[in-house]
Amino acid sequence: MSAPATDRAATFEAPDDLDAINRLYRERRWSDGLPVVPPTAARVERMLAHARRGRHDAVARLAPGFGVATV
Repeated sequence: MSAPATDRAATFEAPDDLDAINRLYRERRWSDGLPVVPPTAARVERMLAHARRGRHDAVARLAPGFGVATV
């Protein structure tokens, strides 16, 4: 998949407490129960600074909705 993605990712305000965030992720079925470290804007920017591909490069389509996953 090399075409750039054009959709924007959804964002939301989450609590600062990691336990509360992990409860929220489990309730929304975004987690398998393992601890989650939320992808804050600052963390994402740090990761993208070291990526070898462009931030909008499509790398996969993911089930169940088969949305485009980008770097």
